[in-house]
Amino acid sequence: MDDGSIVLLVFLAIWLLLGWLVGRFSAEKGHGFTQGFLLSLLLSPVLAAIIVAIVPKPKGIQRDCPYCTERIPIKAIRCRYCQADLTAPHSLSSNGETRREDRSLPVF
Repeated sequence: MDDGSIVLLVFLAIWLLLGWLVGRFSAEKGHGFTQGFLLSLLLSPVLAAIIVAIVPKPKGIQRDCPYCTERIPIKAIRCRYCQADLTAPHSLSSNGETRREDRSLPVF
């Protein structure tokens, strides 16, 4: 390998690493890893990171389950991850965690 191809491989590796970091940042902001990663591959990692930081987190589509903190649809009445009944009242335990008042599942 000549020096030019080594430089190109190092540049590509850095580009992919930065793209992965932007994807992680995008996922933390609520936009999704894939969107951030692809945006950074197409534009540039620095420009994509700026775009992800500026664009507000989408609201009204999903919310956090009060029991397991997974993202669920805003209109959900039962969490698909922990099976919590989201129509039942909940309270905080002594250590600050949310717990269900009634853990029984309905009989159909």
